[in-house]
Amino acid sequence: MSIQVVLIPDHTSRGFLQPMAALLNSQQDDFEIQVCTKIPMVSTLHQADMDIDIVEGMDDVARCKVALGLRDKDLLVRFIGAVLSSRAHGLTNLFVAGSKLSEQPPRVTIISTRFIKNELLPADPAYNRQRHALCHLVVCSMLGAFLDMIAHSDRGCLLDFNSSTPNIGRKIDIGYSFCDDCLQHIERHPLGNSISIICGALKASGEGSMLPGVGSKSDVAIPAHPAWLMDLESSSLTIVSLRRAMRATLRGDADLDAFCQNYFSSAYDRFSSGMERTRKLNIFFEQIVDLALIKKRLIEHYLEAG
Repeated sequence: MSIQVVLIPDHTSRGFLQPMAALLNSQQDDFEIQVCTKIPMVSTLHQADMDIDIVEGMDDVARCKVALGLRDKDLLVRFIGAVLSSRAHGLTNLFVAGSKLSEQPPRVTIISTRFIKNELLPADPAYNRQRHALCHLVVCSMLGAFLDMIAHSDRGCLLDFNSSTPNIGRKIDIGYSFCDDCLQHIERHPLGNSISIICGALKASGEGSMLPGVGSKSDVAIPAHPAWLMDLESSSLTIVSLRRAMRATLRGDADLDAFCQNYFSSAYDRFSSGMERTRKLNIFFEQIVDLALIKKRLIEHYLEAG
């Protein structure tokens, strides 16, 4: 079973994070990334909070993790608009604080989006810098939680500590790059290949799109985020929402047949010549009950079709 990485966005990060799950889940199989837009009721952190200590914040995220039924080995990442501080170490305006499996609470991360509100990054009408900054922080959270990697002195690496604004800008310009020591650690780790694929997918996402065909699945860039996928990402995954998505992307009977033959042969084998499309879809959903898998294969099919 894949390790779950659940992202709870705040108002600032929601638009950037919503498409991320579909992009990254279609590229690798070790991690199942989800975006949870409903904050568990056990949380005492609020959007209006101005300053949060990392101990208080991570304890709150840990309570949310339990409420969501996640396992210790899963990762929960909470985004907040407040200033993130460590009173014990006399630090403030932190970007991220997280824990690994052996620490308490295990595998929780809190990320502050205050740097976007404070306009620390150069103006970017397309919001690419802001998006990549948030994606960098998600990758850093995963590196810390799953590969036990920590920030270090600045050396042109994604894990640079970055204590000054110019350094942050340079990191975004460099992209998802690692120093030799970090790269060797990633390459040796069992989850390293999936991390590398995730970095490649985010790096190749380019301007204006979070759904490129990159990495091991496809080399075709999608110019716009399709409406059917936005619908899947913004609502609960149901047969009804998947039917809408399949109607939008598998427009003809030949498209539906090819999709089922390639990915779900057990359903395709029950189709017959002249069978109506509605009957085919009914058979399909009778045979295939894993809705998350259907969604994943539908995205793969869309990417490969270009």
